[in-house]
Amino acid sequence: GKGRTLAGHADAVYALAFAPDGKTLATAGYDRVVRLWDTDPAKRPVDGQTPLRELRDHSDAVYGLSFHPGGKLLASASADRTVKVWD
Repeated sequence: GKGRTLAGHADAVYALAFAPDGKTLATAGYDRVVRLWDTDPAKRPVDGQTPLRELRDHSDAVYGLSFHPGGKLLASASADRTVKVWD
C-alpha cells in the first residue's frame, strides 16, 4: 500500500513498537513523549499529525518501547532512569 508520514515529534525518534494486533504504533524519542498512532490510514487524519494519545511522564529522552503480548500494556524506558508501564 501507499506509505504515510507520521509527523508529531519535536526531535529525533529513538523507539517504536507495534501492538501485537498491529492496529497501534507507539513512537518515542528525544522529546520525552510517547505517542500512540492508529495504523489504519482511513482512521487517521490526513495531516498525519494527530496521535490517538500522548503519554507524558518521562523527564528525559525515551529510548525503548515494548508492548505486552496481550496488547493492553506498554513499557517505556527512558534516560531519566525509569521504566514506566502504561495501560
